[in-house]
Amino acid sequence: MEKLKKLLVLLLVAVLFLTGPSAQAYAIGPYLPPALTMIVYGAPQDLQIVFHIVKEEGSAMVVLEPERRLWETAYRFRREAAWELTRWYGNAYDLQDTEIEFISGGESRRIPFPTELVSEHDLNDYITLYYNSGKMTRGFAPWRAPLLIGLRVLLLLAVKSLVFWLMGYRLKKSWLRFALINLVILGLQAVWTNGWINFNPMNSAFYFMFCFLLVVAEFVALILLVNEQDRNRTARYIVYGNLAGELGNFLLFTYMPL
Repeated sequence: MEKLKKLLVLLLVAVLFLTGPSAQAYAIGPYLPPALTMIVYGAPQDLQIVFHIVKEEGSAMVVLEPERRLWETAYRFRREAAWELTRWYGNAYDLQDTEIEFISGGESRRIPFPTELVSEHDLNDYITLYYNSGKMTRGFAPWRAPLLIGLRVLLLLAVKSLVFWLMGYRLKKSWLRFALINLVILGLQAVWTNGWINFNPMNSAFYFMFCFLLVVAEFVALILLVNEQDRNRTARYIVYGNLAGELGNFLLFTYMPL
């Protein structure tokens, strides 16, 4: 029992360690998500996106910094950019006379800002650009969420399956029940975190609480449904499997599109 308590404490400390930096960032000051996030598919490595804002009060040129994650590149128009001109942080109304400039390979082209694709008073809009065709759409591609959720679940299930196998579980019924339990738990986790493209550090606290509840649910389900090993070994799997899973989640948050 004492060993189990130590393992549970180790698990809690690991989750806090992996989510702590973002929580500390929130403590420094309030989090303000970008006014506009533009996801670009097929973006050249040297692509620059520049907003040219023109108002009666003056003009401004805002260069959007790219954030590359595997196959996806995101450009964010921040709230504080040209604040004195955009007023509403960059919605359809305040970017009415704005042009977007695309610079790549020594060439440049400009288009009017597509005000019809964003909300007039929304403070956190999304646009998807298919660079090769020039097509722009509101929000995300329809296949984006299912793909990211499916990949996240499969990768984390593979990590936890390796730990499950190393802990000595071999019976078919144990694996079927393990897979069913974790598909539900990892699916809930992936669905909940799928909307974190503009990561709010405050989510760290909720993420910790949510993960703790999922660990408890997995512990109860495995204890009741998987009897191949004794309860102490099952408890050790819960700790080791979730430590590996949280490390995997940390890497996914770092390198995969959110």
